Amino acid sequence: MNYPLRSIKSWVSRIGSLSSLQKNMLTQYMNIRFFATGDYELFKQTVLLRSAEKIFLDIGFGDGLTLITLAQQYPDALILGFEPHLSGVAHCLVKIKELGLDNILIFQGDVLDYLEDRTMHKASRVHIYFSDPWPKVRHYKRRLIQVPFLKLLAERLMPGSLIHFATDWQNYAQHITSCFVEQDDFVLTSFEQLPIQDQFKRPVTKYEQRGINLGHTITEFYAYLKS
Repeated sequence: MNYPLRSIKSWVSRIGSLSSLQKNMLTQYMNIRFFATGDYELFKQTVLLRSAEKIFLDIGFGDGLTLITLAQQYPDALILGFEPHLSGVAHCLVKIKELGLDNILIFQGDVLDYLEDRTMHKASRVHIYFSDPWPKVRHYKRRLIQVPFLKLLAERLMPGSLIHFATDWQNYAQHITSCFVEQDDFVLTSFEQLPIQDQFKRPVTKYEQRGINLGHTITEFYAYLKS
């Protein structure tokens, strides 16, 4: 099944400036922990070879702070990170080596490659923090979180899976709220209602802090896939 978001990109890949250390990390971990755009099949085979009861997806992880924290808090889960910006990937790989983490794999490409692949393991948790709000009306169609995207998540997650979104743009928050209203696969909840094991206290990233500095309100969404 093809989804509208496949033909309309919600992101634009950027390389950014890289230090010599970051370049070395990209070379060292290429096709081991880090898989570039176009290497989805290698990424797929690596994921399938890993034995993990739980798979978490961190979509658009930026510099990797939440990805790293997830891996530390849930060492028994395989954390799959999706990030198009190479500088963010490189920054994350440096931290992975420093901390000796073994439960993270990164794909520098479209998460739809994974979600539309029916031969891949179903995930049990999804995190999307501060994805591009595309604030101009003419760009709303580029927003990642849309009703078809929620439907795709529902098809590719285990029953009872948790999704957690956060944004600092109120217009985007209103849009996400309307998306949940239009679907019937997920049930919204709150952090306080989550079981202790699901209460991931995410760190404040530089993107969130930028929004806070601008006076933006942070809105969080927690929802469970119906069993």
